[in-house]
Amino acid sequence: LYEITVEYHEVFRAMGGEHVQLVESLNDHPKFIEALVNMAAS
Repeated sequence: LYEITVEYHEVFRAMGGEHVQLVESLNDHPKFIEALVNMAAS
């Protein structure tokens, strides 16, 4: 996320980008963890 919001900001703007909307990551969501546990147990 740091790269997207800081390092590539100028490149994004130079290429015509106007707005970046970041979404919440799944990697610590309880349902995602549960799915990983289920896959590992299979």
